[in-house]
Amino acid sequence: MSERILDLLSKQGDEAISSQDMLIAVHALLGNTPQQTSEQMDISLFKVTKALNLLHSEGLLDVAPVAVAPIQRPTRLSATIDSALKATAPKKKRRAVKTKPRAKVSNTHQSPLEVAPTDWAPTHVLKYFEIRWCEQGWKTPPPRWQAKDRMNAKRFFEEYSGDSRKIIDYLFDHWTALQGRFNIQGLPSMGIMWGFRSSIVPLALGDVSTAQTKQWGSTHDSSANRDDGDEVGW
Repeated sequence: MSERILDLLSKQGDEAISSQDMLIAVHALLGNTPQQTSEQMDISLFKVTKALNLLHSEGLLDVAPVAVAPIQRPTRLSATIDSALKATAPKKKRRAVKTKPRAKVSNTHQSPLEVAPTDWAPTHVLKYFEIRWCEQGWKTPPPRWQAKDRMNAKRFFEEYSGDSRKIIDYLFDHWTALQGRFNIQGLPSMGIMWGFRSSIVPLALGDVSTAQTKQWGSTHDSSANRDDGDEVGW
């Protein structure tokens, strides 16, 4: 056996055998199987079998040719992966998690002109108020909404919902008449619309019989019981 190995080593220079191929040949002469050679040299079985067949075809190795196996993971790496998969495998069969249905997509980003009044939100009340304001051609810009205005819009919408647009239209279409009738100073605002709701809303909805005759908002019946200056009391 040692003579065969020495004979092979003497041909390395002449045949230009690589060091890796030479080691594979030595393993073969020692009787190791391709699988054993792959494990001990830590190279793929594909490379081992390919080198053995090349050495055999060149007449440098007196062993039977072996079939070239398909490329596989190195045995050590494969064992590591398999053990890791087993360690992390769930002990119980996984079940689909029940999720809540998706919430309805909000339409608050849309213009109130694109949304039916029955589908409005408090935001649409403020936006439509601004639209009607700009249509009047006043030099004064639309109001800058404060927290109180947003609260009034929310309460107004909760109470009148789908009729909100009709009431706002009535407010702006009859603003001059409403100013004189209810002694309202200044320009329309959410405070006025909410404060005079018991007077303006029945007129806007065509139920004049329920309209109240208050002329000083929702907390004052006349100027006699006011102590807050000229502002509407709400």
